[in-house]
Amino acid sequence: MKKTIRWGMIGCGTVAEVKSGPGFYKARDSSFDAVTIPILQ
Repeated sequence: MKKTIRWGMIGCGTVAEVKSGPGFYKARDSSFDAVTIPILQ
C-alpha cells in the first residue's frame, strides 16, 4: 500500500514556501500541506 507523507512547517512562513517547500512537494509520495507564521503580541 502506497502512503503519502504530509508535511507542514511552523514559524517559517514564506521562506519555507520558497526555499524549503519545493523539495517537500516535489518529492515522491510527499505532500507539503501547511505553512504558518506565528503572530507575536
